[in-house]
Amino acid sequence: QAAAMARLRQQGPRLAIATLLDGTFAEWKAAHERMGLQDGVLPFMTEAALHQLCTQTGLQYDVETLLASYPQAMDFVRALKGIGAGTPRTGHHPAPLGKVLRQFPDGITVSYRVAYVLSA
Repeated sequence: QAAAMARLRQQGPRLAIATLLDGTFAEWKAAHERMGLQDGVLPFMTEAALHQLCTQTGLQYDVETLLASYPQAMDFVRALKGIGAGTPRTGHHPAPLGKVLRQFPDGITVSYRVAYVLSA
């Protein structure tokens, strides 16, 4: 990843990237874990790994947690597919979606851990 960042940085005077970090969709993951299941969301980079990468490449970063609320949990599932995040991790066997969704009778608020990476 450091090599890829270095190549991107060479393509122009400024580099700006936004990416999701581990902890994104924690509420969705917790709902699966309460049922003894694993969610299918692909893993995200940890903040520690991002810190190391930015240290190696001379980049700066900032992290914030954004919350998004969906009136029905199924709206969140649709939103995932809408942003192209519908591809599950390798070897994932779909959970009984109805059971997971029933844990959110009043909708769902999910966390997005967003990292903003900038060149100096």
